[in-house]
Amino acid sequence: MKILVIGKGAREHAVARALAKNEREPLIYVLPGNAGTGREFFNVKIPIDDRERILDFVKNEGIDLVFIGDEKETAEGLADDLRRLRVPVFAPSWKAAKLDQNRVALNRFFDRYKIPTSAHRTFDTYRDFEEGVGAFGFPALVRLGTKQRGDTYIVTSPIEALTVAQKMFLEDPNNQVILEEYIPCHPATVVCLVDNNAIIPVQTSREYYKGGNGLALEGLGAYSPNVLFFDSEERLLRRIYDVILLPILEGFLDENLNYNGILEITMAVDENGAPKVLDMDFNLDDLQASSFLPRLSTDFLHVVDASMNDQIDSLPIDVSDGASVSVVVADKEFPETPAEKRLIEGLEKLQGVHVHHNDTRLADDEVLSDGNRFITITATAPTIEEAKKRAYLELEKLDIDDSMYLMDVAEEV
Repeated sequence: MKILVIGKGAREHAVARALAKNEREPLIYVLPGNAGTGREFFNVKIPIDDRERILDFVKNEGIDLVFIGDEKETAEGLADDLRRLRVPVFAPSWKAAKLDQNRVALNRFFDRYKIPTSAHRTFDTYRDFEEGVGAFGFPALVRLGTKQRGDTYIVTSPIEALTVAQKMFLEDPNNQVILEEYIPCHPATVVCLVDNNAIIPVQTSREYYKGGNGLALEGLGAYSPNVLFFDSEERLLRRIYDVILLPILEGFLDENLNYNGILEITMAVDENGAPKVLDMDFNLDDLQASSFLPRLSTDFLHVVDASMNDQIDSLPIDVSDGASVSVVVADKEFPETPAEKRLIEGLEKLQGVHVHHNDTRLADDEVLSDGNRFITITATAPTIEEAKKRAYLELEKLDIDDSMYLMDVAEEV
């Protein structure tokens, strides 16, 4: 069996490893991949946006399954092109991916199906934004209508909000800008498996972010399971299932999204246990893949097959007991991308942890950085405290100039 994984981050590294565990011992290709996937599998040196060459590779190599991690390619219809070739694909359709990548459309979806979310308003012009800038008080969130890196800001005053919005409108007059209620909370992410018959929550976690200059940055650390679920997991999950997950599935079916895959739902849970959706992604991100897949006991290829065939509710999904803590090593100026490539040393010293490469490449058998996030280390253990100690102990063995990692992951546990 031949499987192609499309993408170049820690998600694709974790997915390739999980798929390789199948008893059929599939041959795994990763396009374009990174230094980690290049050492363990077969990297394909085709640009990720070269659609014609990707389709030719799939046909000529006789690929049996394609897993698309890269969101940009799914939003541009790669999965649909592959399905037209009758190649099984685990990725959202173009229609679903367009919803995933457009926050304005996603908020309207939440509103249509009465899914609780933070209060929000969408503006088409800077002048309209000026008039509505104080709608939710401060602090507040200012977000670009389409998802991309660096698209969300936490603002604490009208002047700050107007400055961010003006920048977004100046970058493209056709941009839509969202003003959103800021909810102080203990955030939770729920990972779900989805098909046309069922939506099944399989992991709870909390992500940690590096902030600065108002920018709400991508996650650089996570732990699982989330402390919110320790004492009342069944009751809280049941509430989330009833008021969020079932309406999402109903909406997918009503709108003929034909969604078979993974959902990652980030939510706020207030002191009364009432959840509100903050964001939803139609895939695993790097952190969730790095923390969830090492704990998944059920064969991941069986999970993929079951989801694609609308049988996910008939497959027992087993996640190992215990906990995981994931920490990302990034450039010290993150989210800026360094002009220089960093030499990543010490990987061979790491023991007892899962190591997934983010933005790396091989050069004369040396591992170099190829972006602003380098390595994700995930430790698993019976408790979060033990996993945290193990992760940070191993992180000290890495030698990467001008790098950083968060020190507060799971500190409240």
